[in-house]
Amino acid sequence: MNDLLPPLVSDGQIQAEINGCLGLITLNRPQALNALSLAMIRDLTTLLNHWAARPEIQAVAVLGAGREGKPPAFCAGGDIRFFHQAAHAGDPALGDFFTEEYRLNHLIHAYPK
Repeated sequence: MNDLLPPLVSDGQIQAEINGCLGLITLNRPQALNALSLAMIRDLTTLLNHWAARPEIQAVAVLGAGREGKPPAFCAGGDIRFFHQAAHAGDPALGDFFTEEYRLNHLIHAYPK
């Protein structure tokens, strides 16, 4: 296993690869305009933290997957359907989403690469 690619939990919603010294992340929910799920936020955080500590990775690029016949959408933000369903169900994962998403925003803001 490549030690530059940690295990991911989002079932392919985040794809990661290494191209030389570049870490490439692709948001892979084109049918939802690459809106972020909680699992995607967790994978992004895992990848960025892992690569921040690896001198082999000098930069990271994030891309959005496209839909056939349409230009790619980078990211539509958070998954509105999840917000609606979680709020109506009283699902505590809704709070986790915002806590972890804002933590990820800060990580990206202060990212050393």
